[in-house]
Amino acid sequence: MIRKRKKRWALFLSAVLIAAQLPAVAMAENKAPEAAIQEDGSIASFEPLDEGVKKQSVPVGTELSGLNLPDTVTGAVYHVTEETVVPDGDDMEAESVSGNDGGDSSHMDRGETVTAVTTSMEEIHVTWDSGPAYDGDAAGRYVFTADVGGYPLS
Repeated sequence: MIRKRKKRWALFLSAVLIAAQLPAVAMAENKAPEAAIQEDGSIASFEPLDEGVKKQSVPVGTELSGLNLPDTVTGAVYHVTEETVVPDGDDMEAESVSGNDGGDSSHMDRGETVTAVTTSMEEIHVTWDSGPAYDGDAAGRYVFTADVGGYPLS
């Protein structure tokens, strides 16, 4: 009786070990952050700066204009589009929804709104702020931060 139980447990544990070794498939939905869905044109990420821009050593007396600070940086920008899918018999037809429809929401009652978020690489104009304020005549360590103006960061 004990031998039969041991054999059953051995078979059971062997089956569990074999099942644990089988590959599993996982699927996930690719979603953009909520901030990107709320605002079109928000910045997803920036490309890294060149080493010659990241860390610079300049002699005392260098003017701000003499620093290697680019006017633009490359960044991935979210673009949000909304379409209303309207059923037309057996076919599905998509019509674009504009942001200002004069208060008429009747088109929203006829279908489902689908939000699509895409990204594109764009050159973004920047200005540079430093902390502490840059003084070319004073030796020190200055950290410059890019100000992207009207683009919201996600």
